[in-house]
Amino acid sequence: MTNSQSEIPEDQQLQWFNQTYLPSSRAALNVWLIRPSASSETLTSPAVGYCLLRSGPQGEMYITEGLLPSYRGQGLGSWLLTEILNARYIQDRSVIADILVNNESSIRLHEKFGFVRQSLIDDKIVRYERPAHSC
Repeated sequence: MTNSQSEIPEDQQLQWFNQTYLPSSRAALNVWLIRPSASSETLTSPAVGYCLLRSGPQGEMYITEGLLPSYRGQGLGSWLLTEILNARYIQDRSVIADILVNNESSIRLHEKFGFVRQSLIDDKIVRYERPAHSC
């Protein structure tokens, strides 16, 4: 899973996100998207996607999300962002997403949800922000 077009192992992306945005005192929300297997009604299948949120020092929220490649292009990213951004504790906060420059599909998805380009970080990452009250 990744927030990029090239595959980054999930453990590496989560480690980067936690080191970058997760001092132990900040609130966190982890959402795992799990689809039941075709042969089972239970949710025993591995996660097919995730969304992680962390509170920033001024009350802003940092978000990262990803889907397994075989689940992309099916509207799951839009569904996941809709559910997260409509949550009551998110609506009055700005939300920041750092996206790899070459990840055009993620950039389009975030722009669709009102995220606006703010800055370029190390020529590799574009910082997008969805201002508070932009639902």
